[in-house]
Amino acid sequence: MKMYGIIPARLNSTRLPKKALIVLKNKTLIQRVYENVIKNTILENLFVATNNKKIKDTVKSFGGNVIDTQGIHLNGTERCFEASNKINTKNEDIILNIQCDEPTIDNEAINLIYDAFKHNSELKIVTLVSSNLLSNEINDPSIVKTQLDKNNFAIEFCRESKKKNNYKHIGIYGFKKKTLEKLINLKPTSNEKKQKLEQLRWIENGFKIKCVISNKNYISINTKEDVKIYNENYIL
Repeated sequence: MKMYGIIPARLNSTRLPKKALIVLKNKTLIQRVYENVIKNTILENLFVATNNKKIKDTVKSFGGNVIDTQGIHLNGTERCFEASNKINTKNEDIILNIQCDEPTIDNEAINLIYDAFKHNSELKIVTLVSSNLLSNEINDPSIVKTQLDKNNFAIEFCRESKKKNNYKHIGIYGFKKKTLEKLINLKPTSNEKKQKLEQLRWIENGFKIKCVISNKNYISINTKEDVKIYNENYIL
């Protein structure tokens, strides 16, 4: 069982324009994500999957690997699947989808996901959640919340929730390659469209999402305020 990391990246983000190329002090966001993830020794390799020339040139400038993908994808999962086919992955390999707005993803996050697959070969999808959901994040729609069952499988994902015991969802997924192919052929659901959360499509179609838990407060970059928080609180 091998694991390949793929960072799907596009330039036309809506909430924060050209997000992948925003500079966090002296490095772009995409470089921050790539350099954090590439430190992991379990990964066979790491690639940025994009159709955008500016992103390609930026990644190549710091020595990163790029896979050229189509521009018609509706989400990062579709882009990851195309990229995974171009690197000749096998059905039982793990495709790690790291969202390009997650500059604090670290070894612990990746190892937790890999270990879950290693200890349970029946798992199809594994993602990361944090038990450290801050009070100011509870009602923030840019922070996705997760409810878990007693076995730590996701019951639901939402942007706003009045329920207690929510976890903070972190933008990194592990998929078996054969599962990834099934997911991209599912039709969007009304709940997914309403929440803008594609993982709801998977749950509604019977796919179980195992959640591994960290107590770290990973930060994703969705707003200008997130950029400020990152620059003020993380050692660069």
